[in-house]
Amino acid sequence: MHRQIDKLRRKTLLTSSSITIPYGLCEYCHFLAPWYEIADDQLRDYYSFYLDNEYKQARSSFQPGFTELGKVMGSAKEANLRRHQHENYLIPFLENYRKSNGLEKITLLDYGGGEGGIQPKADWISTSIIEVSNDNEPNDNQSFESRSNKQIFDVVQCLHVIEHVGHPLNTCRSLLSHCKEGGLIYIEVPIEFPGLEAIASGKLPICHEHINKLSILSIQSMLESCDVEIIEVRSDDINFLHLDGLTPVVRGLGRVSRRNTKA
Repeated sequence: MHRQIDKLRRKTLLTSSSITIPYGLCEYCHFLAPWYEIADDQLRDYYSFYLDNEYKQARSSFQPGFTELGKVMGSAKEANLRRHQHENYLIPFLENYRKSNGLEKITLLDYGGGEGGIQPKADWISTSIIEVSNDNEPNDNQSFESRSNKQIFDVVQCLHVIEHVGHPLNTCRSLLSHCKEGGLIYIEVPIEFPGLEAIASGKLPICHEHINKLSILSIQSMLESCDVEIIEVRSDDINFLHLDGLTPVVRGLGRVSRRNTKA
């Protein structure tokens, strides 16, 4: 299967509707993902074209207007807007956590945080980032962590990463390994699960760079499977600038409890 993906990669892009990959469905948690798990090294190759000219041309073929919208994709303007929306939701929970635990400052790990543009900013939040390219430089009040560095944090956030990984549940478990007992886990993903009726009628979503199609039930089930005490799992709409209109997302927030898990 992996070699077949490599061959497809040479001919076309993930954004192309001509790519067909066998998908599996969980009817209980409304989760749609490749039937064969894609390994990390294959995914790195899978996404190596991301935002290059070939990618932009292919995406423009099925997303009218992307040529113009794509100019702000990943820009500082978009990052600032996303951070503002993120802070409006998360900061009240972080303030409550800090006060409830009698802390002057809290530590936050952004798992898959790229260049670090979407972490909540406050003088009482110390931010670290994991899984970033080696040529990035941390901003003030930030540091970069390696995946093997098991420093423990008060809060671990994972924004728009789960839809890209080969094994979402294992990624969630990795998040937990970086979070202290009683700490907070926050996961955010786009809502792209098309619905059981649509799937039954053969209306499957295009396999672009989001290989996993998730829903509110997906994130709730994933957190429950990891014995996370759920604070809330809800839908919301976010403005990404490079997308036409608001994007529906799942916000999943929970508290880490290892009482029912093996060490």
